[in-house]
Order: sequence, then C-alpha cells, then structure tokens
Amino acid sequence: MAIKKDSASFRDPSGHVYELDHRILRTVTTKAKSNYEYVRDSAIINQIIETGWVIDTKEINDNLPELRTDNVCYIVEHSKVPYISYPYEWSFEMLKAAALRHLEIQIELLKNN
Repeated sequence: MAIKKDSASFRDPSGHVYELDHRILRTVTTKAKSNYEYVRDSAIINQIIETGWVIDTKEINDNLPELRTDNVCYIVEHSKVPYISYPYEWSFEMLKAAALRHLEIQIELLKNN
C-alpha cells in the first residue's frame, strides 16, 4: 500500500500525518525537533498516555525513504483512533467534557514544568 498524506495535515507546520497499511505515522521536522525531544524525554508524556488522556505514540525507525527527507528528524507512529468525529458534530456536553479534559492536561503539564 502506498503512503497517503492526510489531507488536513497542511495545518501542522512541524510535520505531516500519513497513513500506511492502516498505520498512522507523523513526521517531526527540524522546526519541531527540540520541542519533540523535550516532551519525549520527559516523564509526563508517558503519564498522560497511561491515563488515556492522549493516544499512545512511539518513535519508529522503519525504512521509509518516502518520509525520510532532509527536513525530517523523526517519524512517530500513533495508535489509530477507531472513530473520528469533529467538534462541530458534538453536543454541548461533549464540548464541555473536551474542554475540561484539555484543562486537566494543561494543569498536569504546568505542575510538571
């Protein structure tokens, strides 16, 4: 199967999202390298993954020459979300729950510098 770039991926100036054989991959460019390394090397990312607040993500070293350009420092694989919905489809209660979760994550991040 060919690598397919996500059509909404243009919004991210720090990398792009791709699908390959039902796998979700994301490139991290030189622009985001230091931020990515800071988060990767901190314990907080594992904590919020374990709580289920964000999806599991792992750095991969697969041989993917289509993605390994001069500008790409890392390739990560995200667990695939079984069903994708968008905020404009959500009820007020769903939007409220998302906002509260976002605040919980922000508070946890602030506690951990």
